[in-house]
Amino acid sequence: MRIWDCFLCEGSKVLFRFAIGIIKINEKNINQLGGSTAIFNYMKNMTQRLHDVNELVKVSFAGINPFPSKAIKLGREKHLGILREEMREMEEHRQENEAALRRIRAASNRKMETSE
Repeated sequence: MRIWDCFLCEGSKVLFRFAIGIIKINEKNINQLGGSTAIFNYMKNMTQRLHDVNELVKVSFAGINPFPSKAIKLGREKHLGILREEMREMEEHRQENEAALRRIRAASNRKMETSE
């Protein structure tokens, strides 16, 4: 409930604080893991290992300062631009694949018509 209270009072910036706080609390264990798959699997269940909300709040607010909104906003804009570019490229590939599939179907239909 305290996380929701913080979120409602301070906005989405708090979510970044808590996410980083959760990672910070688990940092020692994460650093001991070998490979991205092990880290991903560990991080999927990281919040289930949190038992002390006071420690999380302390680490998230006192342990991570400063935490400027401007840096978060710039990071969001940067990564949003990257995602948009990736989506544009994926859409181009999708359209190219659809066009190729239409050509293959048309060629197949012509071949079937000539063999009949």
